[in-house]
Amino acid sequence: MMRKILTTLFALLVLPAFAFAAYNDVQLSSGSTIVLSVGGSNVEFSASGGTIQDIQVAGSNVTFTMAPGSTVSMNSTSRTTYTYQAGRATASFTCTDSASVLNVSLASSEPNNETLVVTPTATPAPAPSSVAVVTAPAVAQPSPVAQLVSPVFNKDLVVGAKGDDVKRLQELLKTDASVYPTGQVTGYFGPLTKAAIVKFQLKYGVIKSDKEVGAGRLGPKTRAKIKVIFEGAAPASTPVPASTPAPAAVSGSAQSIQAQIQALLKTIQELQAKIKAQSQ
Repeated sequence: MMRKILTTLFALLVLPAFAFAAYNDVQLSSGSTIVLSVGGSNVEFSASGGTIQDIQVAGSNVTFTMAPGSTVSMNSTSRTTYTYQAGRATASFTCTDSASVLNVSLASSEPNNETLVVTPTATPAPAPSSVAVVTAPAVAQPSPVAQLVSPVFNKDLVVGAKGDDVKRLQELLKTDASVYPTGQVTGYFGPLTKAAIVKFQLKYGVIKSDKEVGAGRLGPKTRAKIKVIFEGAAPASTPVPASTPAPAAVSGSAQSIQAQIQALLKTIQELQAKIKAQSQ
């Protein structure tokens, strides 16, 4: 049989798919490339060093012999995986989002040639993921009541205080049941409101003990912390410049919900006032 030396195969490179039923008694020298159809998969063979001999295709397998110091690459654009019996050769498999590559090398120190059997599979290798998925942390949403209340206080509040500021304070505190479980909105700063302030101060580190000076008092530190905690509850009222477009009208359903909330709050306040009057 005549041994063919293939140094450059331009015809194989320009054809989209070149299939061999058998490619026997062939020698592929360094720098040469051929394309074979193995088990229905087109595989590009490239010799980047040494000599690859006796390439044979039989069914789904391709068998070839490597001389010591030889390196061959098997490239599949369909990203097929490979099973192989490398023997004394060293093999490595890599896969990108466009191709899979099997590199096989036989050290120059090896005394003899090595014969390898490679089987391309029809299952594509998984493409590497280059996009990291980041999940945003959940953000607590203020209750409908808290959305209507400003968390900004311009003066201290203590036991015995009365008025709208005390009502706003109670409205905010009652949105956290762990701080103000009774949730009474009376406009009067009594023992229940003081206890709620203490729980708030302890929960958010304003104080370390209920025995500290300022415990139960809405002082500067507590006012600042309330503003931070309830900042998203409602924006401060700001005059709208003449050049600023008017905001879109609130939908009828939102207006209805707000009206119901206001009516409910009013009813609760009236009932609390009656109970307070009867207990005096």
